[in-house]
Amino acid sequence: MIKAFEAKLNFLQIATKHEEEDTIKENILVFAQRNELQGFEIHIIHDYNIEEGINHFMESHDIAVIGIGTHGKEGLFQRSATETLINHLYKPIISYKIK
Repeated sequence: MIKAFEAKLNFLQIATKHEEEDTIKENILVFAQRNELQGFEIHIIHDYNIEEGINHFMESHDIAVIGIGTHGKEGLFQRSATETLINHLYKPIISYKIK
C-alpha cells in the first residue's frame, strides 16, 4: 500500500510511562529494516493515554489513514485502544493483530 499510493509513513509511539526514547526508536528502526521500509519519520509523544496521544498527533499532522497494531486483548470491563479510536476518530483505520 505504501508503494502503490506513494504514502509518507509516520511511526508514532505514545509513551504513557517513562519509556526510554532510544529503545523505542531502536525498535522502530529494527522493524523498518526487517520490512525494508524507507523514507519514514519517527514520532514519540508522551501523553496521558494512547487515544489522547493519537488525537494530539493528528491535530498537528495531515493524516489520511491510521494503521494500528493490537494485541486483541479485551475484557468485560475494558475496551481496546483500537476500538475506542474506531468509535471516536473520523479517519479510516486499518488494524492488525500483533503476534
